[in-house]
Amino acid sequence: MAGSLLDSLAEAWLFVLAYVAFAQLDASRRPVVAMSACLAAYLLQPWANALAPTAAVAANALCFVVLFLCVRGLVEAPLREARRSEPPRRDGRG
Repeated sequence: MAGSLLDSLAEAWLFVLAYVAFAQLDASRRPVVAMSACLAAYLLQPWANALAPTAAVAANALCFVVLFLCVRGLVEAPLREARRSEPPRRDGRG
């Protein structure tokens, strides 16, 4: 149960990172990156379905690490800027 929770949290965080990284790309590169990711997922699906459960968990973890390493450089600046910014005020004054 704890593993499932951690997997869900990691997956949600990686989706946020992937979205921020995708937004950092210039408009001409976005379609190429999106289509490449879809093609990679399509080509890896039969292989992933054939894995034993333990190997599938290891492959899932490896995919998380690869995705994190791919987006790390693109998300570093926006996340640093978000960390430095002030939170919005709750009293209704800008």
